[in-house]
Amino acid sequence: MAVPIGMALGLQGAMVVEIFPLRSRVTSMSVAYSVTLALAGGSAPLVSAWLISTFGSPMLPAYYVIVYGAIGLAIMWPMRETNTRSLDD
Repeated sequence: MAVPIGMALGLQGAMVVEIFPLRSRVTSMSVAYSVTLALAGGSAPLVSAWLISTFGSPMLPAYYVIVYGAIGLAIMWPMRETNTRSLDD
């Protein structure tokens, strides 16, 4: 469990800082993080309980997490490297 969490959280800080422009970085990061946490984290217990009670399999919440991971990977995959970009852009 530590390896996937480390892979996700290890990259998160650098990636989130680089994808937003310098002037609105903190606001953009906080809004994006808060909305994502509210949608994914807030609904996770409800969706997990519904999946287990509806389908009877305690493994379905794991697939729910895998789907969110695949969505994140699909979003991150085409991102370009930004280390050569000027901070004034």
